[in-house]
Amino acid sequence: MIFKRLFSPSHTSKDPAVRKSAIDKLSADKQQDKSILHELAFNDADAQVTLAALHKLNSFALWQKSAQQASHEQVQRTARQFIENAVLADTHPGLTARQRTDYLLETASVDLVKAALLKPVAGLSDDVILQLLSKINRDDFTLSYYQQSAAPSVRQRMVAQTDDPQLLEKFSRRETDDSLLNSISDKLARFAETKKMPELVSRQVTLILAKLKALSERANYTEVAERRAVLLNEYEEIRDQLHWLDEAQQQDTATKYQQLCDQTNRHLERLKPEHEAAVQRALRAERLTSAQQAVAQVKQQIENLYLNNPATATVAQIEQGSNSLQQAQHVMALLAQAPEADGALAKDLHLLTRELAVQQEYLEQFTQQQQYCQQLGDILAQTDSVITTSDNTTSVDTELFAQLQQQWQAIAGQVFVVPKQYQQQWNTLQRTVKQQQQAESTRRDKALKGCRRQLNIIDNMIEQGKFRAAMSRFSQLNKDIEALSAADRQALARRYESTQKQVERLEGWQTYLAAPRKPELLEQAQQLAQAAPQHIGDRAKAIKALRQQWQSLTSPGDDSEQSQAFDVALEQAFEPCRVFYAQQEAERAQARTEREQLIAEVGELDTEQAPAQLQQAIEALKQRWRNAGQVDKNDYEQLKQQWEMVLNAPAEKVNVWHQQNREQKQALITSAQALLDGELQPDTAAQAQALQQQWKLIGHAGRRHESKLWKNFKSINDALFAQLKSNSQAQRTAQDQQTQMLVDQANELQQQLSPETLAEVRVSAALLQRESEQRQGPQSKVMQRALRQLQDAVIKTEHQSRQQARAQQYQALLSALEHYNNPQQDAGSQIDEAKWQGLSRAHQQALLAESPEKPRRWYTTKLEILADLPTPADDKSLRHDIQLAMMMARLEQGDESELDEVILSWVSCGAIDADQQPLFTRFKMVIEQVFFAESGSSQDVSLEHS
Repeated sequence: MIFKRLFSPSHTSKDPAVRKSAIDKLSADKQQDKSILHELAFNDADAQVTLAALHKLNSFALWQKSAQQASHEQVQRTARQFIENAVLADTHPGLTARQRTDYLLETASVDLVKAALLKPVAGLSDDVILQLLSKINRDDFTLSYYQQSAAPSVRQRMVAQTDDPQLLEKFSRRETDDSLLNSISDKLARFAETKKMPELVSRQVTLILAKLKALSERANYTEVAERRAVLLNEYEEIRDQLHWLDEAQQQDTATKYQQLCDQTNRHLERLKPEHEAAVQRALRAERLTSAQQAVAQVKQQIENLYLNNPATATVAQIEQGSNSLQQAQHVMALLAQAPEADGALAKDLHLLTRELAVQQEYLEQFTQQQQYCQQLGDILAQTDSVITTSDNTTSVDTELFAQLQQQWQAIAGQVFVVPKQYQQQWNTLQRTVKQQQQAESTRRDKALKGCRRQLNIIDNMIEQGKFRAAMSRFSQLNKDIEALSAADRQALARRYESTQKQVERLEGWQTYLAAPRKPELLEQAQQLAQAAPQHIGDRAKAIKALRQQWQSLTSPGDDSEQSQAFDVALEQAFEPCRVFYAQQEAERAQARTEREQLIAEVGELDTEQAPAQLQQAIEALKQRWRNAGQVDKNDYEQLKQQWEMVLNAPAEKVNVWHQQNREQKQALITSAQALLDGELQPDTAAQAQALQQQWKLIGHAGRRHESKLWKNFKSINDALFAQLKSNSQAQRTAQDQQTQMLVDQANELQQQLSPETLAEVRVSAALLQRESEQRQGPQSKVMQRALRQLQDAVIKTEHQSRQQARAQQYQALLSALEHYNNPQQDAGSQIDEAKWQGLSRAHQQALLAESPEKPRRWYTTKLEILADLPTPADDKSLRHDIQLAMMMARLEQGDESELDEVILSWVSCGAIDADQQPLFTRFKMVIEQVFFAESGSSQDVSLEHS
């Protein structure tokens, strides 16, 4: 007890350093020590003692409590930094996963929650992540997390829980998963539909109410009732959608709907009496129409009985007409007894009754009319038998026809309607008889006139001295005279007797005149027979002339020796002609055989072969047909018909092929014309060349069409390619101008380039690059060169900006390290807030870490090696050892030290007291060499990649 009073525990000392050193002797595992540490952590006045106790306790809850309640700003800042490091670490001995989750959800700041999500911290469930996002409640961060760190399951739940269409749109622009894209699209569609529903429902309800209101202005009861029922049904269907409207709109809609229902109901009550009266009128009109139709049907059936030849009417047809008559009478009786059969129907009923009586009379007399028509049919048959036809001539018994004509007229007068068929047949018979009579009269007149004309001709021949011809024609006239009737012969008797006397006198003179002329003709015939043939045609004409002269001097039937000698001489003279004609006949026979062979070959053509081959075969056969010899005209016509007949089938196939080729080539011409008339496109030339290739693949279009089609197609292509050439030159000029404009823009951007305009110039350069990719031609190389220069300048400026930023960071680090010289205090308490906030996060963590693996001298020497700076003589041996270790690490593991990592390790070595000022000076030289030198070095590249 005495010693306890004399020697108090060191943790209760008034000296903060003693209390801090006493903490090292305490154990957080012992309850008594733990209480002492807890007391020091929360009640000690010195910040360093408090921090030492907290570090000894190593309890996240106590650090959290200190961050909230500590009075020292340094303690709060250090506690917050500890909490942040513990929360962001994947595992921490003083923090369980449950504690981390609870802290993030309940206590952590928004910035810490953001850092935990973006790191991301392991062990956070999807539910916790969504709660943390809800805690942050920032769309920009939610979008950033969705794009950078969110797992597929989290993204799916984020999409499901998001009710902001704009945020969903941003999700969709950053999403690549098809299923999530579909979910986003479906949800956006539902939002769009939900957004439209109030307006849509309001518009539909307004339309229904407007239509209900408009019904009050209509006067048609049936239409109003039907439309009212339809509108009420439509309203009932949309009633379930009224929840999309607000309460005031729903109440207003229900009130208006009820009012309009009552209004339209009253309107229907007002229209109902007139509607019922109209229904009665319609019923009456319907019954009257029914009666009229029944009477019209009876009338039509009875008319059909008469018009369709009563003689051929069947018993069934007559009974059908009778039944229709009875039905019409029954309908008339019902109409007369109906309640609505008032005075308005009396006139109509009277007319229908009278018409029905007339039809009944027609039906009762139909049997008698049927008999009359049968008699007319018999008369037609008898008349037809009176007229006989043979050898295209018609003869008629005129007296019998006159009797039948009287009978026809008598019976036809008793018939109500002569059947059309009978009337046409009777008219035909009458025309036939009349035509026969006219033909007979014409024939007799023609024969009589012919005989008179022959007599005139014979008289003229006698006067002209053509005695031989006159006698020959008189012999023919005797035959014609005998064919005349007795009356006609009597009319020509005196004229005929006069001419006959003149001809008889001529026959006596013929014998007298022929005696001196015949010997001369005989001598000419004999000389011609002995003469050698020179020209067969002239020889035949001479023989024919001699024969005609001899016949003119010789009576018919003359068989004298002189006539026989003349015949022998002419036969001898004609023998060379006969030989020549026989040779011609043989040649014609051979030509006929050749043409028949050609016809046979055409018939044997294979019409199933390709049209082009078939055309070649046909053209070859046609040429052989044209080269074949001549034949008789009649034979040629016959052969020509056979040739064309057998040639028709293959020629038709070729013609069809030609037609198809013409259509295809015409289609190509149309396509080429369309290219010429339309706006020129980049592929117009390729399309035109494709059309030309297609033209080559199409067969012949026929002799008359091929050249015309090709000329047209060629002219269009010539014009098209001329236009393409002109347009290409214009486009090339325009492209060169546009390319030069882009080059000027690139040069202007390069002149405007600075760290302040870097972002703007980078975007403009990207746009120019995209546009330059569409440029072609020689000027494109100039454009690419200008863009490369611009991109090099942008990269250089970016590099300079990064160097400047890094230099500023390290300048801030050096400035902060100037104040970090007390080993007894942490860096946060020695560096003012402004300088602390100017440090990078990595530098802040390094200042608070204080857990280096090597001493600061070792790191200083390694930095000098990496920066290629000299090392003081005292550390030459250390430099050699470090270089050797670095070389071994590269050889064994491929590791290379990064300058930034070594700098962070150097900073984490703690405060820079007076003994370490030389090391700090060497450290500053490394920083100045690497980051502040005007000219770049190899370390610049290393820093860029670090």
